[in-house]
Amino acid sequence: MPDGSPGPQAADGMADWLDQNRPVPTDSGPLDALGRAGLTAQNLIAAAGAGAIAVSPDTGQAVLKQLDMVQDEARLLIQHVRLAGVDPRLGGGYAEQVSRFLQDAAVGQAGSAEEILTKFNEEIDQLKTAVKQSIDNYHSMDQQGAHDVRQAGEPL
Repeated sequence: MPDGSPGPQAADGMADWLDQNRPVPTDSGPLDALGRAGLTAQNLIAAAGAGAIAVSPDTGQAVLKQLDMVQDEARLLIQHVRLAGVDPRLGGGYAEQVSRFLQDAAVGQAGSAEEILTKFNEEIDQLKTAVKQSIDNYHSMDQQGAHDVRQAGEPL
């Protein structure tokens, strides 16, 4: 549009895309938000792979740097969780039950803190791949735009 804003077709196209790719709500629970975030990340990854998202290299590198920082913190948390999974030797009876519960919550069972943080790190790896793909998409769109401008300037 003349004022630089996207036209109504772009808004309609984005609304259609969102309707088709909206994450399915998961069961409610203490980790419900993490599940929804994972579904949203999967949508972003799919959109980048389909060429629907393009990110300038400088912006993409800044995002990658931030994702690296988050991933470093998550790795540090995994180390702390593994230490929490060591038997604290609280004693017998009820204290033994508390000790076992703490170990299982940290590293023992499905849904443990270690498992959740490991999956989170895997999601970050996938997001980093999507950002890199989005940078490649930007370069492809830029090259195509340059080609179109050159072609438009040729005599008919």
